[in-house]
Amino acid sequence: MKVQIAVCAKDLPEAVSYRAVISLGGDQVLGSTEVSNASTAPVWNNLVTPTADLADDAVLTVQIVTAAAAVADEPVATATFVLKDVVGSYYQAAASFTTEEADAGAKIALHAQPVQMGSLQLQLTGSDLPDTDFGMFRKQHTDGCFEVYSAVTGQKIVRSNVVEDDLNPVWDTMVLDLDLLTGGKLDSPVRITVLDKDAGDVTQYLGQCILSVNQMLGVGDGVLKHYPLIKGGTASAQGSLSVKKAELMPSAYASRDAHKHLQLVLTALDAKRDALLEESEAKKAAAVQAQTKADQAQAAAQALEDKVKAAAAAQTAIQTKLVALKQEHAKLKEKAAQTPCAGKLVMQLAAVDLPDTDFGLRNKTDPIYEVLVGHKKVLRSNIVEDDLNPVWDEQIIDLTLLGGDLDKSFTLIVSDKDGGDNKDKIGHLELSVNAILKAVGSTDGMALPPSKGKLLVKKAALKDLVDNRETAKKYYTSTIEPVANECTAATQTFEAVRTEMDAAYKIAADAKEAVNKAKDAAEAARLALELMEKAGK
Repeated sequence: MKVQIAVCAKDLPEAVSYRAVISLGGDQVLGSTEVSNASTAPVWNNLVTPTADLADDAVLTVQIVTAAAAVADEPVATATFVLKDVVGSYYQAAASFTTEEADAGAKIALHAQPVQMGSLQLQLTGSDLPDTDFGMFRKQHTDGCFEVYSAVTGQKIVRSNVVEDDLNPVWDTMVLDLDLLTGGKLDSPVRITVLDKDAGDVTQYLGQCILSVNQMLGVGDGVLKHYPLIKGGTASAQGSLSVKKAELMPSAYASRDAHKHLQLVLTALDAKRDALLEESEAKKAAAVQAQTKADQAQAAAQALEDKVKAAAAAQTAIQTKLVALKQEHAKLKEKAAQTPCAGKLVMQLAAVDLPDTDFGLRNKTDPIYEVLVGHKKVLRSNIVEDDLNPVWDEQIIDLTLLGGDLDKSFTLIVSDKDGGDNKDKIGHLELSVNAILKAVGSTDGMALPPSKGKLLVKKAALKDLVDNRETAKKYYTSTIEPVANECTAATQTFEAVRTEMDAAYKIAADAKEAVNKAKDAAEAARLALELMEKAGK
């Protein structure tokens, strides 16, 4: 069978760093642990995983050597074990006094188990994430990341890398310890929260997904299944998570239970009943006290859930309002781009020294003018009959007909109106609204080529003027910026209460861990007492 081996020792000669070398029958080296911290009772975290299949009756030799030892044949302690005596249940873990007479007080414990999956290799992707970043003059997108929380403790385990300016991020692959993630239970719900990473440590909460490891492992045929983000207790209309890759990996480290039971069998070798009984009762009481503190911490953390939900709802509401306002602002900007100004131009024009195109003794030119924007006629004046120095009636023209831009050029054509629709062109010039306003009251006039006549502006003024560009800017300043500030404040409030809740859950998680350790210690003391009594000690 293929096994993974955990080992620990106690009562070694000196408090120095050690490693354990495991061999088959003392000849074929199967592997070794890492170097321990300096101690007379080292605990090695790394599992030894032989590549070969081992028989049930294989004899395993464990040699404890110092970190400074050049070769494995210089052990400070040695013990042998039959594989079938240490594989499987932790109750089959075996301990032995060293076979070296000089170190008869040293003890070694060994446990083996079939190779198991100990970690999850995971890669997630996001789709259509909410775009919480905005800017008036440049385009920004969400900088997405996610956090994974333990199904055992509720505590955050890890935060992913940040994928900048991408609403469909593909995050880096990460490796998660299954014991820490779910306690080895593949159907336990795992909370994954998705965030927009802003400057510094500021994040915006986008939503969460609750998935089990078995759901994550259900990726098939390369088809991504989208899990909608949950926010405020309901599925969000925007944003989802997908599992791109999920794979179970073999464990490389000894579990807490392995360490607990290895220490247990070591303790059973030299324990005294009365001391063990007293220790068992004391540790049982400590476990009860730890459980009470853990329950109180968990209740305090759960009480903050409502505050987090309320803050999330407020954040969602103000973000929704901001999106609507930004859409309205986009319409105003588009309108300003197409028509910068709205209103009316009131003007009265005149001309002097127009040529006489009628060539009569009694009849003279009948001048008229027309305004063209491109090829489109937008204004036609009245006719002033028999006058080479006409003063036309006051005209009112909508600025939108002139392109809504005070500097946009248009054409003014002066003609002699003959019978019917016939006209003889006298001259023309290119004007703008600002050019007309500037020429008010000037006696110099503006040339009307090819004639020698000149155009005068008797009066001109703007009426009901609205600057659409300024309107868009004021809308942004007076409406969007305050709401954006409210949005930032709501996000900060949410982050604050979420941080408070996370801190509370961490306290609860630490308390749960303390409970587990206290229960482990109490159970170890009880089992050590039980083993000792069975051995007749």
